[in-house]
Amino acid sequence: MEDKLLDKQQRFDDEVASLDEKCNSLMKKLDDHGIYQMQHKLQETTHKFLEESATVMDEKLEKLKNDLGGCSAERIEHTLQEDLAEVEEIRRRKTNIIIHGLQEPVSSDRDSEQVQDENTVQNLLHELKSDDVSVNSITRLGRKPPGEGAKP
Repeated sequence: MEDKLLDKQQRFDDEVASLDEKCNSLMKKLDDHGIYQMQHKLQETTHKFLEESATVMDEKLEKLKNDLGGCSAERIEHTLQEDLAEVEEIRRRKTNIIIHGLQEPVSSDRDSEQVQDENTVQNLLHELKSDDVSVNSITRLGRKPPGEGAKP
């Protein structure tokens, strides 16, 4: 029985050695052929990608040069100044409000009209529960309507 076990063990070892040889042979073929092909394909793909990227970048650069060709430094500076002025105007106006339909103050002098307008706006803000809002200035827009009962 011991001989049978030793015999089976020997056949098993031989089979493992044979499989190991086949596996090594396949790995060598794969290493020689597969890695070379993958490396070659990777190089080709990378080279193609770089060429395409360079072409696209060259086209974009050429277009940019053409677009900027008609622009002078003064024109660009003027455009930038206009844009900055617009941004500043938007920033300055972002807290402005316009109140439509506010009754005209009934007074003969400008100072008392201004005080009446300020009081009316403060009362309006208080009614809106916006007591934390401060008013820097009040300006009426448009012409003052003729007559006391005229529509504001």
